Amino acid sequence: MKQGFALQFSQNLSLTPALQQAIKLLQLSHHELQDELLTQVEDNPFLSWNPTHPDATVGSDGGVMASAPSLALGMQASPLQHEESNQNGSEDSAQFDERSSEYDLSTGSASDKDANDDAPPGNYLAWVQADSSTLREHLQSQLGLLSCSPVLAGVLGLLIDALTPEGYFEQDLIALTETLAKHCDVPNDFELNQAVSQALKLLHRFDPPGVGAFNLQQCLLLQLEHVCPADCVLDAKTSTHKAAIRLLNEGFDFLAQRDRAGLKKQLRLDDLILACAIDLIRALNPKPGLAFAPEATEYALPEVLVIKVGDEWQARLNPAVVPPLRVIDTHAKFIKAKNATPDITALQAQLQGAKQLVRTVQQHFDTVFRVGQAIVAAQQDFFSFGAKKIKPMVLRDIADTLGLHESTISRVTTKKYLQTPHGVLEMKYFFSSSLANDSADSDLGTSSTAIKAHLQPLIQGEPPHKPLSDQALTDALAQLGHIVARRTVAKYREQLGYPPAHARKPL
Repeated sequence: MKQGFALQFSQNLSLTPALQQAIKLLQLSHHELQDELLTQVEDNPFLSWNPTHPDATVGSDGGVMASAPSLALGMQASPLQHEESNQNGSEDSAQFDERSSEYDLSTGSASDKDANDDAPPGNYLAWVQADSSTLREHLQSQLGLLSCSPVLAGVLGLLIDALTPEGYFEQDLIALTETLAKHCDVPNDFELNQAVSQALKLLHRFDPPGVGAFNLQQCLLLQLEHVCPADCVLDAKTSTHKAAIRLLNEGFDFLAQRDRAGLKKQLRLDDLILACAIDLIRALNPKPGLAFAPEATEYALPEVLVIKVGDEWQARLNPAVVPPLRVIDTHAKFIKAKNATPDITALQAQLQGAKQLVRTVQQHFDTVFRVGQAIVAAQQDFFSFGAKKIKPMVLRDIADTLGLHESTISRVTTKKYLQTPHGVLEMKYFFSSSLANDSADSDLGTSSTAIKAHLQPLIQGEPPHKPLSDQALTDALAQLGHIVARRTVAKYREQLGYPPAHARKPL
C-alpha cells in the first residue's frame, strides 16, 4: 500500500458555542431568560445587572437599539440592521458582527425590580399572594392540633403530602398503602392498614370538606356529611339531604350524563325533591383544594406591544422585558492593563463570555421584535376587528418574509407574547391552518382560529334546553360561508372547552 498526502475539500455544518447559546436563549420565556441571565451574572464577575442605569435600549422605531458609547470598553456600538441582516434563510440569525462592541441592555427603569419589596398600595397582588397558604400547609396546621400516636401522625402527614392540588388522591387505596409502606416504620401490614384507615377518617374530617377523596363521587358524599340535615328539609316527611345522598350513591352515572328521566326512574323521586337534591349537590365544591394556591401565579409579560399609529397598527418592543445586563467596564480595563498569566487568561475568557452573552441577548430581542413586526403587519384586520378577521398564516410565511429558518420562527414564537387590543396573546396564536370559505371578502380561505371565533357565540347563544348538535353548528357555519366538516366542528368545540350537546343540556 502506497502512502502519501492528498488535499480534500468538504463542507459540514457545525454549531459554535455562541450559536448554541443563542438557540438556547431564543426558546426561553421572559421569566426563564431572566433566571438564566441572573445565573450567568452570579458566575461571571464581568457581568452586571443594573436596573437603574439610564441608557435606553428601545429605539424610536420600537426595536432594539444599542446604547450610545458602550460602557464596556469605551468603544462605539453599531446598531443592528433590521432590514438587511440575516437574509441567508438559516440559523445564522444567532451570529453577530464581531466588530460591534458590548451593548448595555439596561431598560432605564426599575420595572424589573421585585414588586413585593416596594409594592404600592394599589398593587394588591403583592399582598394577596403573600397571605395565601397552600392546601398542604392548611392541613398540616390542623394536624398539629391533634393528639394522636406518632405512627398515626406520620401516616396522616404522608397522606397529606400525597394529595393533588385539587384535594384528591391520584392512586387507589391499595396502591396508596403500598406506597406508604415504603416510608412508614410499621411492624406489619395489618397495623399499617389500621393506621391508614384511621388516618383517612381523620383527614376526611379536616377542612375543607371533601378533601382526601379518591374520586368525585366520594368527594361530594364527604361534603354532604358536613351539611346539617336539618337545613335541607322540604317538609316534615321529606329530606333533601337524604335524597342527595341517594342520588350520589344510586344515580351518579345518570347524574354525570345529565339524564333527569333516568334519575326519576332509578330513584322514584318526584320533580320537586329531585330538583332540590340536584341544587344541593350543585352547591358543593368538586375541587375543594383549589381554594388554596399551591404556588404564586406567574403572569405573562408581553415582549411586543401593539399600538395604533394613524390608521396602521405597529409593533413596539416592551422596554420592561429588556434585561439590564451590561459588562463592567472597570473590570475589563483592569484585565486589559495586566500582563498575560494563567489567571489573567482565565479572566479574559470570562470577559469574552460576558461580551458574547450581551451580544446574544441583544440579538435575541432583535429577532423577537422583527417577528412581532411581521406578525402585526400580516394581521392588521385582526387588531382592528378581532378574531373573526384573523388571516390563515403558517410559520413559513413569516420565515420567508424575514429570511429566517422556519425552526427559528418556531422558537421565537414559543412562550413569547404580544399585548394587543384583544388581550395578551402568545405569538403562536396567530398561526393557524386555512379552511374553505364561500364568502366574497376573502380569497385566502378562513383561519381555523376565525372559525372558532364564529363557533363560540353560536354555542353561547343556543337555547339552554335545546343545545345545538354538532351537525346544527356545522349548518350554521355554512350559512355564514364557512364550509367545515362535522368532525372538525366537534374537534373545535372540544378545544373551546364545550361538551357535546346532550351534556350541555341542564338537568
